[in-house]
Amino acid sequence: MDAKAGDTVNISDAENSFRPIRRTAQVLTDGEAKEILAKGDYGCLAVEGDNGYPYAVPMTYAYDPVENRIYLHGAVSGARFDAVKRNNKACFTVVGRYQIMPEEYTCRYRSAIAFGRVHEVGDREAKIGALMRFVDKYSPDFIAGGQRYADDAVDHIRVYYIDVEYLSGKRSSKDLTPELKY
Repeated sequence: MDAKAGDTVNISDAENSFRPIRRTAQVLTDGEAKEILAKGDYGCLAVEGDNGYPYAVPMTYAYDPVENRIYLHGAVSGARFDAVKRNNKACFTVVGRYQIMPEEYTCRYRSAIAFGRVHEVGDREAKIGALMRFVDKYSPDFIAGGQRYADDAVDHIRVYYIDVEYLSGKRSSKDLTPELKY
């Protein structure tokens, strides 16, 4: 079964090898997991790196809930680019809000993990559009300057997106205090 933009794949689909979350009481709804993707500051992209070793790199990102895509950008060459060329399967993890609980020797958190395939945005105008998603997210008070920046940067970077095929969300056994939830 192929996922379409905007869809997440149900874990019961036979082709998928995603494990269910063991502690079912800690599972977040699809909406809560998507909210973490929408509001998180950064995530960690994990791909198959050199010599079969995992390669994980923290990155800023922009999530489009309508297309159910995670947009990323980076240098035109390097380990990330080489890894994605070799194998475009990826995992992207975002820890939303968290709270250190020193007296409990633990922390409270909410997180989302997205699995999917990475694709490069090749069209110049589509790349600029994707870069503007970053401007909208991280620099909403500087749209005009962001447009100039995107226009100048577009030919010197690569822009990617992950089509989210499977998304899960989890919280710690004790949830965040209400003021820290998104």
